[in-house]
Amino acid sequence: MRTPSLAITISSVLGFGLGFGACATAGAPDTPDAAPPPSLHAQLARPVRLVVDPTASTGDLTAREHAGTSWTPAHVALAIDAGELRLERRGETALSLRALEVDVAPIALPMLPGDAHLTGVALRLAAPATLGVTWQDADHAVALATLDFELAWSLTASGGTVPLGTQHLAAVPIAITLGREGAAATAAVALVQPGELWSWADLVALDDLALELPARTASPVIE
Repeated sequence: MRTPSLAITISSVLGFGLGFGACATAGAPDTPDAAPPPSLHAQLARPVRLVVDPTASTGDLTAREHAGTSWTPAHVALAIDAGELRLERRGETALSLRALEVDVAPIALPMLPGDAHLTGVALRLAAPATLGVTWQDADHAVALATLDFELAWSLTASGGTVPLGTQHLAAVPIAITLGREGAAATAAVALVQPGELWSWADLVALDDLALELPARTASPVIE
C-alpha cells in the first residue's frame, strides 16, 4: 500500500478534536425546559444523535491521471453536504456507535470528458460497532478504532448518470474526540483511509481519503 500524500495521522486528529469547540454552529437541546444531564458522561447513558457541521468540516483525497507512462497526482478538496453520528456509552470503557453517515458534494473529474463528476457520494458505517473509550474527565473522552465503511457513488457525465459499485472500506482508522459545550455534546470525528479507493479504465484513480467532521447534538435523546 502506498504512503498517502494527504497523510493525516491520528495524533493530528486528536489535536483537531480538542480544538473543535469554537468551530461548531450554536445550537440548543430540543427540550430546553428539562434539566440537562450534569455531564457528558451522564448524557451518553442514553442514545445521542450528533449532527455534522458541513461548513466547519474538511475532506481531502488524491486524484491521479494516467498520462503516457506515468501517473500525475492532484489534490482534491472535498465539500461536505451533511452527516450525523449516533452513539451511546456502554459502561465506563466503551461506546456503541450505531451510525456514522457522511454525504459529500459532487467531486469534479476534469481529466474525464463530458463535465464528469462523482455524484451521490455517501459514506456509511457498515454495521454498528463498539469502540474503546478513554475518559479524561466527566466531560471529555477519546475513542479510537478501526471500522468498516461502505462508500456509494455514481459517475455523472454528458448529461447521464451511471451508479458505480459500492466500495467496501475495511479497517479504516477513526478517532472520535468528545466534549461538551453547555448542554450540548460535541464530537470531532477524524477518518483516514490510505490507498486506492477507485480507478477507471486505467485513466484516473482516487486515493487517500481523509475527513475531519465536527458535530454536536441536535436532539439529546433518540427514542
